[in-house]
Amino acid sequence: MKDTGVKIVLTADRTLMSSYNILFDGMVAASQTNTIPSSVLKGLLAPSVKTFGDKRVVTAPLGLRRVEASLIRGGFVKEEVGIFRPKDLTSVIGPATQIVAISSGDPSGLGMNSSTMEALYGGKIYNKIFFKQILDLLSKLKNRGYKFKVVLGGPGAWQLLDTKESIIDHIITGYCEENAVQLFRNIIEGKADRVLKGVNIAPEKVPAIIGASSMGVVEISRGCGLGCDYCTIKNIPMTHMPADLVLSDIQTNISFGIDNAALISEDFFRYGSKSLKELNPGALIGLLSKVREKTKVKLIQTDHVNLASAGAYSDAELKEVSRLIKGREKRRYIWLNLGVETPSERLLKLNSPGKAVLRGRNNWEEFALEQIVRLGSFDYFPLVSVIMGLPGETEEDVLGLERFVDKLKDKKVSVFPLYFTAIENKIPAELNAGFRKIYGRIMRKSYALNLKLVPKMYWENQRIAGVNRARMLLLQCLGRGQRFIMKY
Repeated sequence: MKDTGVKIVLTADRTLMSSYNILFDGMVAASQTNTIPSSVLKGLLAPSVKTFGDKRVVTAPLGLRRVEASLIRGGFVKEEVGIFRPKDLTSVIGPATQIVAISSGDPSGLGMNSSTMEALYGGKIYNKIFFKQILDLLSKLKNRGYKFKVVLGGPGAWQLLDTKESIIDHIITGYCEENAVQLFRNIIEGKADRVLKGVNIAPEKVPAIIGASSMGVVEISRGCGLGCDYCTIKNIPMTHMPADLVLSDIQTNISFGIDNAALISEDFFRYGSKSLKELNPGALIGLLSKVREKTKVKLIQTDHVNLASAGAYSDAELKEVSRLIKGREKRRYIWLNLGVETPSERLLKLNSPGKAVLRGRNNWEEFALEQIVRLGSFDYFPLVSVIMGLPGETEEDVLGLERFVDKLKDKKVSVFPLYFTAIENKIPAELNAGFRKIYGRIMRKSYALNLKLVPKMYWENQRIAGVNRARMLLLQCLGRGQRFIMKY
């Protein structure tokens, strides 16, 4: 047996451990099923991440970078801790290896996006396939006599809490920077339970990353706490990262050649705020100003936005945020994942009570339509998420959702319908069979709408990020071709 000297091996499934140019690349790759060949996924959508001479990866998911920094700051020797690709595990795991820790966002394919994509395209979601491949590989290595413990973490760890999967020795739930060192030491010493709880850390104590993060991802906030029944962080209050930490992480990425930044939060417009009802637009504008003044980042991207938060910003504030995100680049499609969830105010209050902040408007649907149009006028491009099959849904709710999509057909927007999945039960909800025809119409209308503008948004982001033109054209062709294998 070879001895590489690596005691703690950190890794993630192939979808996470890939080289993406922009954030949307990762989203596209994570939505694929095996109806497309793995060679297409690996070669075009999710190229293998590059490595250094010792096989440590050049870029890695931000969560693993935080764990890596926590362990090294907490006393582990840098040479004994490393992040590696799944395909390199055989060559880096040796007699000295005590822990192999895997991060996964959707190991069983139970997430709403995964179950919806399987319904649309057929086949199995690649997240699940790649995760199983890691477990199979680790099982073979254990059979050769290696004694490492297998630890699962990441946002999808909840899916395997009750599993009898023997290869997984421990599962860590939640953020764990505060107690990662103690957890890992306890595991090494054989003093740990199977299910372990991470302890969140105060924002000012979050360790800065020491290596580059995939897609230039930098968190500006974490948690949410709005109580949505279908969300794993519904009870975790939102906290905000200090500007110095955000800038430090961006500079680290730039030092490794990544000059695009994805500023991640469960609610971008809530940065620096105490609550959804007490927003602080000046905090976000101040952060973006510092990013533009103190870094040479080219493309700024973001992710999730809450509708109520967008509604709390004045036109002038939305325009200023848009200006700072654009920088010197001409952009018409600053995409945002906008959580409308349902146009039914009754359903929203039933399933997402914390989101139903109307700010003086008459009803949720009118408010949603108003904000979507308003965001588009300042060059934002809302990727609206709606959920079909929410508990308490009636036929009128489903028909109302269809009418809502019809109202958006001439707007600057895209719509991504998802099938509801119950988090606690770990199984998809039993959708009402009587509504399936309406669900099908909603899917067809939504994707007809998406095919108009999403390709333009994708092209614009890739152009600014400096993606090779031939690759851009191939991805455009793949996207257009996939509509022919949809079930709807």
